[in-house]
Amino acid sequence: MGVYRCDNNKPFILECVKLAEKRILDNNMDHEYAGIQGIDSFIKKSLILAYGENNKLVKENRIAGAQSISGTGSLRLGFTFLRDWYPHKDVDVYMPDVTWPLHRNLATLSGFK
Repeated sequence: MGVYRCDNNKPFILECVKLAEKRILDNNMDHEYAGIQGIDSFIKKSLILAYGENNKLVKENRIAGAQSISGTGSLRLGFTFLRDWYPHKDVDVYMPDVTWPLHRNLATLSGFK
């Protein structure tokens, strides 16, 4: 499982997570669900991080993005989207050698090599 644990095998909460939780409480923020696409400001900043602030397509708002559940959940949704909507059905999916074993299974379950 992709979590940090202490020497006693208990979940280890990073200081940055504790700080974020404190900010949520200090600013009287709620735990409301995000919209179906996710948090727009997070998506925009993620696209800038991925493609670069000076990317023409980013500047022209021509790259779409969505926030999804967890890494594995995101891959599952992404593979399903590609399987159902990507017009080229004979593509291969490439993954790094270092990845969770389930990731390869998700690609296979979605019909990819």
